[in-house]
Amino acid sequence: MDSLETQPYSPLLPLDSVPAIQEVQATHDLSTWKESGIEEMRDLFTEGLLLTFPQFMETFNISQAHFLKYKAVSTAITKYWSSIPIEPNTTPSLHAILSQGASRKAVSAIYSTLLTEHTHSLNTLKEKWEDDLSAPLSETQWAQAKAQIKVVSRNMRLKFTQLNYLHRTYLTPHRLSKIYTTANATCPRCNQDTADFIHMVWQCPVIANAWKIILNNITDIIEADIPDTPESCLLGIRHTNKHTKHRNKFTDLALVLFKRQIAMNWKASKAPELKVWLRILLKWAIAEVKAMKEATGRECNPEGKILWDSYIQRLTIKNDIRPP
Repeated sequence: MDSLETQPYSPLLPLDSVPAIQEVQATHDLSTWKESGIEEMRDLFTEGLLLTFPQFMETFNISQAHFLKYKAVSTAITKYWSSIPIEPNTTPSLHAILSQGASRKAVSAIYSTLLTEHTHSLNTLKEKWEDDLSAPLSETQWAQAKAQIKVVSRNMRLKFTQLNYLHRTYLTPHRLSKIYTTANATCPRCNQDTADFIHMVWQCPVIANAWKIILNNITDIIEADIPDTPESCLLGIRHTNKHTKHRNKFTDLALVLFKRQIAMNWKASKAPELKVWLRILLKWAIAEVKAMKEATGRECNPEGKILWDSYIQRLTIKNDIRPP
């Protein structure tokens, strides 16, 4: 049997999912244990030590008749984890996740932990992006791309949009054609044969033209140029820090909303419409200002308030409507 060093441990691990205990169940009926509340690994321990049989009886109101079952289970998990009777160490990632409880920062903490624990898969992801961009990404740039998930917006839906783009989770025609032989691998907008991820979100001529229009409109609103590169628009990598914090926040919001529109119109024959994006951006910009105020209990600093007010005013003119 593998030792502790090669076995993952979770205090939430159901007893009947442990192979050694599954063998015990072949000769001992443990169904009554569940009725008494003994269901997970953590139920067998107290203060880091395996419960003795007297403790076991007192904690779960179990009779002396269960001694042989207890002995069989304790022997089985001793074979599974060599550290018993001392409780095995929880994996670092699980410990970090469990320690967060239901706090507001739990999602960010969990994602940060997963980024730390799964460096190999993230390196593979980084390589895919480098192939598509035809350029290497420095560690600083890659760290910025990962951090963009947290800072792109206060709204969780938009955070998940950025997460999906970074991890390239959307099923492209090219990917579907590898799963299903009958699937069409061509782009629904330009009919290119191999519609992979970077094509669908950036290189397709129809989408590329839409990006040009969107970026021109953002430039008009913020009165500053922004890089028209996939590193900047898709990953949120900034090559300079010449813009103010609030200008960057608005730009991030505008970009992620267009990326969300692309995802929501994934199979459409046309690019997302400018007027739809403008209307949505106005709504979200107003909501973002409100969320910032609620989070801090005060208005933006004077410079930030002036910027956001001017952005909303210009958006209102472009929409030819009054702000809701």
